[in-house]
Amino acid sequence: MKFVAEVENGYCPSCLIEEYWNDLDTRELIHDIGCDNEVKVWDERFAIMLTARHIKHWHTDRNSDYDFWNYGYPKNATGFFYEDVRRYILAEGIIS
Repeated sequence: MKFVAEVENGYCPSCLIEEYWNDLDTRELIHDIGCDNEVKVWDERFAIMLTARHIKHWHTDRNSDYDFWNYGYPKNATGFFYEDVRRYILAEGIIS
């Protein structure tokens, strides 16, 4: 998946958090149609790139046993994207 490669290479530093959440919605759709097994390798690669994996910041109202992509953020985040991560994920009082 192109998205996972982008995260591995440093998710778009000039992007806003909304663009990242939009990309996460694509993964959500894959889950909704029951195709998790078809992207398992990509999931493993993506999961390795996440930090703060205890913070659920997207689809917070969803109660699922498999939606790891809605937690944390890319550990190599930089630029405007990281500023948005700080503003919308870290500064919301989710982490003290």
